[in-house]
Amino acid sequence: MNLEGPARDAAAGQADASFAELTARRRGLVRRYLYQHQRVMDAVVALRYALLVAPTVVDAAMSYK
Repeated sequence: MNLEGPARDAAAGQADASFAELTARRRGLVRRYLYQHQRVMDAVVALRYALLVAPTVVDAAMSYK
């Protein structure tokens, strides 16, 4: 029979910190830069979206004439 109380887990703050460290180590140079500079990442996403949509916009404009 177990007379001791239930085992206690590590505090949530400590567990979160260790996962954050592991995630930060796995990021490469570019991903780490974009994570730290969020506005640059927003610009990259917007530019990629514009480049993907551009052919559709051009095709629609040419067929409208």
